[in-house]
Amino acid sequence: MAFDVSRIFETSLPSPDGLKAITVRYPTDDEWEGRARRRKVIIRHLGRGQTKSETPNGEEADLALYELIRQEGSAELDAFEASKLIEKLGRADQLDVQKEGNEYTVELLVLGGNTTHRIKNAHGTAEGRFRAQLPDVSFRCRTHATDEPELAGGRGSLRFSFRLERGYEGDVPIPHKVAVVDAVMTAVDMEFEETDETF
Repeated sequence: MAFDVSRIFETSLPSPDGLKAITVRYPTDDEWEGRARRRKVIIRHLGRGQTKSETPNGEEADLALYELIRQEGSAELDAFEASKLIEKLGRADQLDVQKEGNEYTVELLVLGGNTTHRIKNAHGTAEGRFRAQLPDVSFRCRTHATDEPELAGGRGSLRFSFRLERGYEGDVPIPHKVAVVDAVMTAVDMEFEETDETF
């Protein structure tokens, strides 16, 4: 079944009183970004290159998003339950990344099935190790009129062009695009590490 941001999603969550019936629409890109703004990420440096990310009060941002997307008759949720639901809606797990020339093909596992993306590294540099410096990628990923999400920070920037998406009925939501960009960033980092080893 193709992923469709316009459909109504029905699910259930366990509670001490039994299953709670949930009915929601899928969040818009603006709503996902609003959630990201409310979720302040704190990175603690533990030494020896180790870091730990924390998101205090992140559940409250998830509850606020749930209140925006819930449909008539959908159960009341607390902040913890809302977080479980939002995580489920935004699921976009990397299954595979393949490189051919300057294009990458990324396969994701999303809510309801698999999707395939072909993405081209249009221009830019990987200076600054963006993923390390900018941990909450969804806050910085913007969709331009050219449909090229741009990730910027540190001393350089990367712009990607989405060439092909399979497994969708309609638009590709920003959490999925972010997951694709993140997968490609990881592949780029690995290429740099392999290059470093040759010196």
